[in-house]
Amino acid sequence: MLSKNDTQTLKGIAILVVMFGHLVTVHHTTFPTELRWTASFGVTIFLLLSGYGLVKSFDASGLSGFFNKRFTTVYIPFSIVTVAVALLNGSHFSNLRDVIKTLTFTNLNMNIDPTLWYIYFIAIWYVLFYFTFRFIKTTFADN
Repeated sequence: MLSKNDTQTLKGIAILVVMFGHLVTVHHTTFPTELRWTASFGVTIFLLLSGYGLVKSFDASGLSGFFNKRFTTVYIPFSIVTVAVALLNGSHFSNLRDVIKTLTFTNLNMNIDPTLWYIYFIAIWYVLFYFTFRFIKTTFADN
């Protein structure tokens, strides 16, 4: 079993691996571009550890406050970063509609910040996790 501290440490390392892979990909290092796969590896490790943490959290406290926690720890920072990037890089979006579409997860063009695909991705998994553990896991546990 991994402790919360262990998973946070490993997620931090995974984030550094992702950053390294991104730097290699955009040629901001002297490392060979063949190492760009490390970004995908880091994302995979981060996702696995996040899923593990979700299950452990569910085991400890169920789904109580599930979406409230994700709102404060994921959506609010996502919103702040999206608005900040849009303001700083005004040329990357045509109008306020792009910002609103990004904040409502309906901007599939990712023209404000293409790296935000990850937030869209985990938002989908949060919904799937919630419904799976709300309806399917409890059904099997009752039998």
